[in-house]
Amino acid sequence: PTEAHTAYNKESKGYILPYSIYEEQTNGANNLWQLQLWAKQVGMHVVEPFAKDSIFAMNMIIPNFSQALQFGDYYDKEEWNRKVMKAGGNPLVKWEEFIGNYPRDAIILHTLKRANVNPPLTIAYDENVTVCNNRQIVPDDMLWIKENFNVVKKICYLCDSNLPHALSLEKFNSIIFYDNGLKPNQVTLIVVNWLGMRKTRIHLNPRTLFASALEQRIVFPPSKRVMAAYKAYLQYYIRDHKYVGIVFRTHHVMQFSPLKGSFANQSKYLLQCSKNLSKVLDEVRRKWKIFLAYDMGIFGSEKYTRNKQLIPLQKQIFLDVFNGSLQEHEREEDLRSAVNGTTDRGLIAQLEKVIATNADCIILLGKGSTFVRSSSSMYISQHSGDKCIVSVCSEKVYDHHKIISSDSIPSKFIND
Repeated sequence: PTEAHTAYNKESKGYILPYSIYEEQTNGANNLWQLQLWAKQVGMHVVEPFAKDSIFAMNMIIPNFSQALQFGDYYDKEEWNRKVMKAGGNPLVKWEEFIGNYPRDAIILHTLKRANVNPPLTIAYDENVTVCNNRQIVPDDMLWIKENFNVVKKICYLCDSNLPHALSLEKFNSIIFYDNGLKPNQVTLIVVNWLGMRKTRIHLNPRTLFASALEQRIVFPPSKRVMAAYKAYLQYYIRDHKYVGIVFRTHHVMQFSPLKGSFANQSKYLLQCSKNLSKVLDEVRRKWKIFLAYDMGIFGSEKYTRNKQLIPLQKQIFLDVFNGSLQEHEREEDLRSAVNGTTDRGLIAQLEKVIATNADCIILLGKGSTFVRSSSSMYISQHSGDKCIVSVCSEKVYDHHKIISSDSIPSKFIND
């Protein structure tokens, strides 16, 4: 950046550099979306992040992001920006534009959750500190920032669900920029661990300016790479068969188990849900293909791929879904990796979502999961006629306040 950087002038844009965005793919994408909405309010532009294993950040800065993918490998950038602008946000800008024009004066905004801690916060932020809730505001792996910016202000912003009132947008903006005379077009704002905007995160008023894309059922557009992989998968595996897509989110099934308490109780409920799923699938096994999009396996969420307690549960789910055959699922795992040319968990999750939501019928498991909710929205957007949505251990799905999901596959879909 030092060599490519041009002299700053008053006409330059202010930029928001997403050093790291909290949460994995669906929630992370929504947090990025809200950052772009806020950028419009302050006249700044968000630099397009890179992607790796469902996480969005800047690979020039983070050492283990050296093999990161482009944002456009996950999402169709042109369509993403079009939707953001329609919702009232600013489009993402390319890294190449940023490094040629960025203001050297920088503000670091580090956001962290501080939920259900007593006493509650009376003020949500602290300025010019080196530590934010026991974490360094400028950690050692941010040497690139130290070398290329003049950090004029550091803000630790703690998001506490006990805070009684939302901050006004004007107050939030003044905390970051105007209290010391800085203007948004004169600085680079480096956001660390960006949490997004909602009641338990950065809680601003009016909230309607930063409405969640997920709440509005806005479908994040899959990339051309993902769509090409989807078409290849259909041609190789589905062919002309009907198929059912299953979206299974283990954590949310277990988290909302009515059998409260121990891991053993949660596991019991998970396996009960798996058996219920198997009964639903019995109606179509002989006629339809089955596709499972889930968060365990070798390409699942990182928190599950390393949890040895879940391995027996994972095997039982596979047996329930594929009627006693593990080999069938292993073949699908290999195919998903090969058709993408990558083992990136986020890219494979994108492919899984597209395959599942284009199915003749979709089965959803995982109460409260944003991946499940966004999958139902994508399915609805891609099926103009009658919709076959089945909820197993998940919420009912509504469309225009009308329940459109059922507990089993309707007979008219099976007999077509």
